[in-house]
Amino acid sequence: MLGHSSDLFLSQSDAYDIEAEASPEQVVEAVVILVICVAIVVTNVLIIWAVSSSPSPKDAIDLYVLSVAVADLLCGVCIVPLSIYPAFVKEWVMTPLSVVLGFEIVRRLEALGRGPNCKRPHENCTNLTFTVYGNLICRLTGYLGLTLWSVCLYTFMWMSVDRYLAIRKPLRYDVIQTRTRCQCWMVFTWLTSLFLCSPPLLGFSKGRFYGDGHICMLDLGNMIPYSITLAVLVLAPSILTICYTYYFILSTMYKLRKCLSREEREYATAVSENLSNPDHLMSFVLIILFWINWTPWFGFRIYEQISKTKEEYHALHFWLLWLGITNCIWKFFVYLTMSPKFRFNLKRLCLSTCCRAPTRQPLVV
Repeated sequence: MLGHSSDLFLSQSDAYDIEAEASPEQVVEAVVILVICVAIVVTNVLIIWAVSSSPSPKDAIDLYVLSVAVADLLCGVCIVPLSIYPAFVKEWVMTPLSVVLGFEIVRRLEALGRGPNCKRPHENCTNLTFTVYGNLICRLTGYLGLTLWSVCLYTFMWMSVDRYLAIRKPLRYDVIQTRTRCQCWMVFTWLTSLFLCSPPLLGFSKGRFYGDGHICMLDLGNMIPYSITLAVLVLAPSILTICYTYYFILSTMYKLRKCLSREEREYATAVSENLSNPDHLMSFVLIILFWINWTPWFGFRIYEQISKTKEEYHALHFWLLWLGITNCIWKFFVYLTMSPKFRFNLKRLCLSTCCRAPTRQPLVV
């Protein structure tokens, strides 16, 4: 947590001891966050580059993959890096200018009467504070994190609907799931998430520094009705839709392996080609992996609220939270192992980058 206001400021002697006072645990956590940050950026840049540069026409699921990759990339660029420094100092801090610029630089500026924020020549400015992260940045970080999480969940819902339509209406799938319609759904998803998560940003809630995870979140404790409404609008339709659509898909796959009547064989012939598409299983694995990553942290937080335990489990909080955030990384490996089209696009991208001669081979799946 943020702690007392006096804890937000560092004295000149404390500035020299920041690195010395950092425990091995703090260093390990900061390094873990840095590695996760780099991995998120690299993997999602590769996903966006490979999918967007493909010469083949974009399918509906390609647009959903791009949407999720953009959300994950924004997380890796705008949210995760802000947790590296707080992992060392355990606070969402304000830092002296002498720490940011260096004591020697500040002293030379003072000697010239140009000290940062100095009102008078030769004023002592070494102890002036520089706001590295303030409350506004904390609120923006929490808002962006909640928005991107909602975007991913909504996109998984549309992905499951897309796979359901490919099985349920195989002959009309290309007419129903046009590229323009899918793009409209993605724009609608992003706008809906931005507006649904905006009330706390407008001053109804303050940012709260989650000290165990070194990350800022929106404090929704004083907005219980809004929190319930948000859960109903985001979680309820997404979870119900995903459960229904994949129950239908998996049950259809199971039925096709059994003995079928003549009428059922005619229907099976129409859907068997669509069922052989690896995107069905790949999208299912993406959704399952998403919940495997995030359920432990949510479950632990709910357990703490119900049991009202006063014991501190810093390590458990940290590792469970960042296990959930690593979901932004694992999608790349799911695409790599389960999507022949993605492997082809990535291979083509690597060859064109290394050889500086892009190949224009048509994709045949």
